[in-house]
Amino acid sequence: MRFSTAESLPAQERKKPITFFELQQKRSELEKKLRQIRTRGKFSVIFNIYNDGKIIKDQEAACQEMIDELKSKGKERLKNIFTTEDGSYYIVLHTGECWRIEKNKSGYEMKTIDQKVFYIDDQKAEEYNQAHSEKGLAAFQELVLNKYLVKQEIAKGVHPVTFGLEDLPAVDYEETDEALVIKSVRDSNVYAGFNVGKKIEQIIQ
Repeated sequence: MRFSTAESLPAQERKKPITFFELQQKRSELEKKLRQIRTRGKFSVIFNIYNDGKIIKDQEAACQEMIDELKSKGKERLKNIFTTEDGSYYIVLHTGECWRIEKNKSGYEMKTIDQKVFYIDDQKAEEYNQAHSEKGLAAFQELVLNKYLVKQEIAKGVHPVTFGLEDLPAVDYEETDEALVIKSVRDSNVYAGFNVGKKIEQIIQ
């Protein structure tokens, strides 16, 4: 299965920003293709035709095909595409939502399309990770909720932070060019969906 190209769309459609629902469709397409690769790999391993390395490489090729297709749509349709040090992909809409394709030992895992992404330096990344994964909800609330969270510009070496799971109520936040304040009282949604990514390795778009 090949993905549709930007050239197949009418000119006026190619200029419109990609919507959340369009990105959901792209995620479903890629998820289906990765599932087919993994299923084919499981059976092929029995006959020594396939191995784990080949399965991962085929998944990577499918992800790259999707990224190339999205990149071809241009800056007018999609705000950013980048990779992090662990090989994960991030696709950011002009409306702020962010789709993360996480790289792990077995290949790639589709994550939800999160409500928001912003960028932080090493020091803040360490603080947020400790509060979120080691110290628990109370420490996280103290550090993150209703605080002036200074943002960095997207660049190689900064950390992406995503929050707001698509299947939970939206997180309430305010934003300026320099910072944002997460104001939501739905602490479980913020806490559950808060993810500090590895450093940005390459900005594709």
